[in-house]
Amino acid sequence: MRWVVALFKHILLATDLTEASARAHEVAADLASCCGARLTAVHVCATSGFAAAGSTLAGADLTGPSEQGAREELGRLVWRLRGRAVRAEALLRNGVPWENIVTVAREVGADLVVTGTHGRHGIAHMYYGSVAEKVVQESPVPVLTVPSARGH
Repeated sequence: MRWVVALFKHILLATDLTEASARAHEVAADLASCCGARLTAVHVCATSGFAAAGSTLAGADLTGPSEQGAREELGRLVWRLRGRAVRAEALLRNGVPWENIVTVAREVGADLVVTGTHGRHGIAHMYYGSVAEKVVQESPVPVLTVPSARGH
């Protein structure tokens, strides 16, 4: 595991703050802990019309919590991460999730992005798309995708 320590000094955890991203939180925390890396957790409050359409069509809230709720949940997440001796901080952004995640990765100098995947299919995927998929395509650094615990 020595190569992991050398590679990752700053991990960006992209989270939608839902239960589906809980496994990604754990993986990012484990990596940061074993590497001694800093961890920045970012949540993007989606403003895309496609996100709203996807949530209506799928019958679920795909846009995540409100901005105030997201700020509070990010605070709780950072508190839990710091409780595991991880040097953690949080960022909250508004806009198109994948674009903001890629931008933040550049801004903070991340050398790894960790993100969860929902495994959406059909209409929800068509309208909402896959944030993780776009991040993988556009990220300037490696991306580790972690599937949700559902069905695994």
